[in-house]
Amino acid sequence: MNRIYEIIIVTCVILIIASGVQGQQLNKTAQTAMKWLSIPVGAEPIAMGNAYYCVGGGVENIFWNPAGIIDVKSPQLFVNHIAWIADINQDAAAFAMPLGNIGIISASARFVDFGEQDGTRLASNADGWEYTEKFSPSSYQLGLGFTQRITDRFSYGLVISYANENLGTVNYANVLSGDFKNPEAKETSMGLFNVDFGILYYTGYKDLRLGMTLKNFSEEKGYGNVGNPIPMELRFGMAMNILPMFLDSATKHKVTLTWDLSHPRDYSERLHFGLEYMFNEFIALRTGYKTNYDEQDVSFGAGLVSGVGFGSTKIKVDYAMLPFGVFDNVQVFSLAVDF
Repeated sequence: MNRIYEIIIVTCVILIIASGVQGQQLNKTAQTAMKWLSIPVGAEPIAMGNAYYCVGGGVENIFWNPAGIIDVKSPQLFVNHIAWIADINQDAAAFAMPLGNIGIISASARFVDFGEQDGTRLASNADGWEYTEKFSPSSYQLGLGFTQRITDRFSYGLVISYANENLGTVNYANVLSGDFKNPEAKETSMGLFNVDFGILYYTGYKDLRLGMTLKNFSEEKGYGNVGNPIPMELRFGMAMNILPMFLDSATKHKVTLTWDLSHPRDYSERLHFGLEYMFNEFIALRTGYKTNYDEQDVSFGAGLVSGVGFGSTKIKVDYAMLPFGVFDNVQVFSLAVDF
């Protein structure tokens, strides 16, 4: 009975906070720098509509809710490639090492390639501008994390990262005096430290989980004298395998339903829903749905877990396809190795 009371109290707190967040209908579009930090990582989370903050499991959770890797029992490596829209490519990797009762340490990295871009500058011609040389912006993020179990039902995770963005050389001209012939060349790069913090609470009712995550918390930095915050985001959510409510808990089938509410710094509130069917911890089918996105809603995917024949090593392969409106479909591939 006490456990039921705990579930009700925690759920009510989350819903009260979520309701207050949902009530803020401000237009916050295009208010952040380093927007690439919002590109999702991992085929499994993307297939489930980004509703992944309470799922828990593999080391890929380090990019979502760092408390979610608490169940990693052996060293685990994760790699991911995503061909994002507008010829943007992102590669990511993470590694987790359990330290017994102390907790789990982790390391993560991601690199974003924006391809080759055409440079332009102001000019005193009929068009008012002219082409310059081509350039290739680049961005990366490196992180170290720690996850610990406080009780048999409650865990937390913390990741401290360094993010860097380099947009190349920019030619600044004195517009007021019309001095376009002798612009001043400046490097436009920015680096800063940011923090992700998450909690995960197993309620004790079946495997119902509640969670909260704060992502990309940092100081405000920018280019020149203008401060540009990065895309900080607050998430609340829950996840649960719903089959034990209807079938024997020993069944080989598993259906996980997930939900979360996102409160981003640079957009109005969003809801995410995810569904995963898994058979015998071997093959999984997934789908998801998002609200309040301009070009995204439904997503799909599948996964396969297989032993490789030596020791306890397992390989997990995941794929996701995300229809992206006027853009091409986004294809995502992930690989995780559990040693």
